[in-house]
Amino acid sequence: MQASGQTPSLDRMRDQLDHPALAAHALRMQEVGLGHPDRPGWLRGLLDHFQRKRQRVTARELQTQLHAATDHDAALALLQRLVNRTVELGPDTTSSGGGASALSPTA
Repeated sequence: MQASGQTPSLDRMRDQLDHPALAAHALRMQEVGLGHPDRPGWLRGLLDHFQRKRQRVTARELQTQLHAATDHDAALALLQRLVNRTVELGPDTTSSGGGASALSPTA
């Protein structure tokens, strides 16, 4: 669309979608997004949520490697990485569930 000089929009793209239910859902979600009073803050909160989720996955992978480590020096290095990562994440990200909404900026 943009290459042909048209402004990209969901309305213009709707004609190109082969799945009517997908197009209808996308339009509903666009209305929800446009109706949000603090869209930049909402986006930041959403991006932060996914960054914390990726960090939790990495921490779990480090924990798994630590439990499987047979070499003492390797285990110490993994433990140090895990401790540093936990400090970066903060105390509320080490548990799953509970607390504030995952999409709220404070979650």
